[in-house]
Amino acid sequence: MQLLKASSTRRHCFSSASQWVSAKSEKSFGVPSPATGEVIGNAPECNLDDLAFPIWRAYSGRQRGRIIRKLFDLIAENMVDVGTIITAGNGKARPDGEGEAMFAAGFFEWFSEEAPRSYGDIAPHSAPNSRIQILKQPVGVCGLITPWKVPIAMAARTVVLKSDGITPFATNVLAVKR
Repeated sequence: MQLLKASSTRRHCFSSASQWVSAKSEKSFGVPSPATGEVIGNAPECNLDDLAFPIWRAYSGRQRGRIIRKLFDLIAENMVDVGTIITAGNGKARPDGEGEAMFAAGFFEWFSEEAPRSYGDIAPHSAPNSRIQILKQPVGVCGLITPWKVPIAMAARTVVLKSDGITPFATNVLAVKR
């Protein structure tokens, strides 16, 4: 089986410099078709050394929103290809794969619109002359291992993403250049 977008099956990690680079571990693993057991591609074994969080954290909410919006646009524009990758990876029917692509795209659209509105808040304090200032900002890594049955719908968050070993290609399509 040939996937339509071969870039999603690379043996590389997507770096903070918006480049496909070899995983620091230099390792990859074969991904079998659930229908035939035939290896349909290879996926990188990225680890903590491959993270781009400091760069992401430095972006303003508006900059992060633009990147997330680009993900929405690309998933929507490539719904058929993304659906094909999901179908190849976990055996869903093609309409279900395409439906998941658009379901995930909807999350990216919503989060792209919310990113610039990462406002803080002022809350009352128990001392009458004091207030608590709440500042919302990226503070660290949040890990997410996606389930094989909905690989990109669950990935529609700002996280370090570790796709499961059964359907890694679906989450690889989320790597996007700034």
